[in-house]
Amino acid sequence: MKNRIVTRWLVREYSGVVISGVILFVSAGSLKWVMGWSFVIAIFLWVSANAWILIPDNRDLIAERMGPKKDSQIWDTILVSLIGLLSIIKIMVAGFDFRYGWTRGITLPFQLAGLLLALHSYGLAVWAIKVNTFFSQIVRIQMERGHTVIKDGPYRII
Repeated sequence: MKNRIVTRWLVREYSGVVISGVILFVSAGSLKWVMGWSFVIAIFLWVSANAWILIPDNRDLIAERMGPKKDSQIWDTILVSLIGLLSIIKIMVAGFDFRYGWTRGITLPFQLAGLLLALHSYGLAVWAIKVNTFFSQIVRIQMERGHTVIKDGPYRII
């Protein structure tokens, strides 16, 4: 059963990478966009890092992340859906920005700095997921999994 859940999760996550790339490049009207490819590669690396961390040691968290649970709050489910919709809109706007040149004044060094900041943020999130075996999109106390307060990794600062 857990292998099936892991397979479904992998298909969902890597399909998200492909769909993000399609949305980005269709709205851009071109495949000749280095920073667009950099963004898709960054998302691919993010998904791969999560898979590398979660599959060997934390398949329970993969099952938790596969969807809302019975005891999740409706507002939280709505919020997660809204974030997903806004993420799609963000990718479309980025593609249209490339196509129509709305922000031509942003130089390559600033674009690279933004890419490095995004990669750093993804790395911080991967670290948080590694130390927090209860890291879920939906806020809920996971009593069935023995939920505890996490005090290691980036959480030790908070």
